[in-house]
Amino acid sequence: VIINEAIIHPLEKIVERIHLVGALLSSIKTLVKFLNVSSNAGSDHKVVLVPYPNKNSYCLALMIGSAENDFGKLLPKEIQLKKMVKIFLPSTHFTPLGHFLMMAEEDVIHTDLKFEDALKSIVSCGIIVPSSLENK
Repeated sequence: VIINEAIIHPLEKIVERIHLVGALLSSIKTLVKFLNVSSNAGSDHKVVLVPYPNKNSYCLALMIGSAENDFGKLLPKEIQLKKMVKIFLPSTHFTPLGHFLMMAEEDVIHTDLKFEDALKSIVSCGIIVPSSLENK
């Protein structure tokens, strides 16, 4: 572990200096930290299904939490009356990229999928099916 840190840390610093690559590395590191936090019990980070791009289609997404105390304040007052949640809808091609959405929680379908299983399915364009779904 010490050898890996001694090698990786300096290389990481060099890569961070490259403008675009550094930004992508930062995004990936943030997503990895998010996924590690999300595996903790009691977290409000969940794998959900959201209607996207229209009400008759559903995508796997990551619910980050409530939007009430932060981004929800940007929404019109009549929408703020609903319980709004923050959603990250990852891209199939490059998972750290995607859409940040705020949705009414009543429009979100909760699942019991694990984050890593959902991300494997998203990145594989649905080819990899979580084992928890194969046994149902």
